[in-house]
Amino acid sequence: MVEYYEEKWIIPQRYCKLRDWIDKDKLNWKMLSLNPNAITMLEKNWKDASLTLSSIVTQGLSKKDRPEIDWEILSFNPNAINLLKERIKYEKWIYVFLPMIKNKVNWYNLSANLNAIEILEKNLDKINWDMLSMNPNAIELLKQNYDKINWIRLSLNPNPNAIEILEKNLDKINWKMLSGNWNAIKILEKNMDKIDSYNLSLNPNAILLLKNNPDKIEWIYLSRNPNAINLLEKNPNKRDLYFLLENPSAIYLLDKNKNKISCKDKIYWHIISRNPAIFTYDYEKIKKEREQLNKELIEYIYHPLRVFY
Repeated sequence: MVEYYEEKWIIPQRYCKLRDWIDKDKLNWKMLSLNPNAITMLEKNWKDASLTLSSIVTQGLSKKDRPEIDWEILSFNPNAINLLKERIKYEKWIYVFLPMIKNKVNWYNLSANLNAIEILEKNLDKINWDMLSMNPNAIELLKQNYDKINWIRLSLNPNPNAIEILEKNLDKINWKMLSGNWNAIKILEKNMDKIDSYNLSLNPNAILLLKNNPDKIEWIYLSRNPNAINLLEKNPNKRDLYFLLENPSAIYLLDKNKNKISCKDKIYWHIISRNPAIFTYDYEKIKKEREQLNKELIEYIYHPLRVFY
């Protein structure tokens, strides 16, 4: 499913830091590669490994010394484009010396990355059209290659133009996938008998539809829905902690239950690692930068050459 992230959850990397109660050492780096707010942390981890040609070829690197970025998974991450571009160049160069290199950028996953269109347009032969069909920013490429559209995946595509195409081809829709498409609510309302309740419960724009049709609520899946937080608050016995771990809107509920997370080490930390809300603004850094900016501004405005000119 195409990930749904509101702008309020995406933090400028310059001011991004882990919440105080998040234990960095318990985070799962593989799942962290999916986290749109983890780019600076991942990038630092990669560069700190100082991979040079000589260290790889002549000295070799043990598994623990290699960067822990999972490039296959990172290929999905929309905020990792600059890192992925750098990695693609690196892979082309290193392939000459190590043709069997593993842990590479995955073009199958990259084809679904909504910010990877520029890369994909330059590498048409590497596109996976099935995955591209659910990419909301690939609609022009799909229109130009209509015969390559995968209708199951297109049913997931939230782009308004994709919705328009689906409305004209109702017989080709995969209703299970469409039930999770947050821009397909009008189509779903007209076809209630075809809705998949599991994916509908995940759909962030289906809250009203679910409230009006409570028989279609699947509470386990609803626990992952970022717009269902009011329903989840009112029904604490029905929400599922495992799915709640991925819900950015539930971060304060997770904070209250951090003891439950800690006692389940690997399983729970594995899941929460992909939640963008484990990061927050570094307000101390913002404050210091503003103070410095104010200082420089005052010095400029009240400089003697300006005051007495």
